[in-house]
Amino acid sequence: MSAAAQAAALEDAADKRSDRPAPLFQPFEWVYSDGYPPRIPMVGTVELVGRALDVANGVRVILRMLEQVSIDSASCDEHCNPLPPLLDPVTVGHLLRFGISASDLLAQDISRYQERLSEEPAKGATP
Repeated sequence: MSAAAQAAALEDAADKRSDRPAPLFQPFEWVYSDGYPPRIPMVGTVELVGRALDVANGVRVILRMLEQVSIDSASCDEHCNPLPPLLDPVTVGHLLRFGISASDLLAQDISRYQERLSEEPAKGATP
């Protein structure tokens, strides 16, 4: 059974156990022609700062969405009906892992960059 089929089965089971309306968000699926994510190239300072900003902004959006799920689960409308969740539990797990992976990749980029800097002699430095 494919990962998408398993996720769909889990979502169906979660929907049947709950009185809550269906989630509003439908996840984006990454598709790579060779089946694997692309390798991340070595980056320079400007590229690293840009990537760090992009990852930080992306992780911030994910965390805000996950916080909203938590807030919505304790909320109801004016008739005391539960609000539809922004995300289903399976997608929450996917987004958590995505945020962790993105942070890990950024940390690896920074570590490689730091190693490269430590190997290069500092310009204008005296021994």
